[in-house]
Amino acid sequence: SGNILFIASMASLFGIPKIIAYATAKTATLGLVRALAMEWPLAVASGALREEIEHVLDRAGLAGCFAAIVAAGETPRSKPAPDPYALAVERLSAAIGTRLVPSRVAAVEDTLQGLASARAAGLRTIAVTPTYPASALASADYVTTGISVLTPEVVRRVFSA
Repeated sequence: SGNILFIASMASLFGIPKIIAYATAKTATLGLVRALAMEWPLAVASGALREEIEHVLDRAGLAGCFAAIVAAGETPRSKPAPDPYALAVERLSAAIGTRLVPSRVAAVEDTLQGLASARAAGLRTIAVTPTYPASALASADYVTTGISVLTPEVVRRVFSA
């Protein structure tokens, strides 16, 4: 399980719209991200600009938790194409010095486009509501009502299924 990568979009990471994430982030989410980062290398694959991502992570005190970032404009195609997630796996592999296998990677998403992107890149998918109802996200490997319940134990279950 040492080669499991955990990637999140900015919206699903904080469970709140990107603009609001500048000013606030849920305390439970911050602790959860830190707990996950202690278990696995983490990355962000987002449609936000790099400076926005870095600003949010810095303000939340989470910049050190992420070994790789893929931002808007850094791939030829954006979600739902596989490019952002494929590049995230590539960058994280380089950062940790181990070639990661996409099927051993979990992507956390709250949009249909993001889920399609992650699946097309060969990643396992964890969907977070409430952007879409759980029924609309049923194609994901795992659906949860919020990022705050996505503990390391739950992530392990996604890979043992």
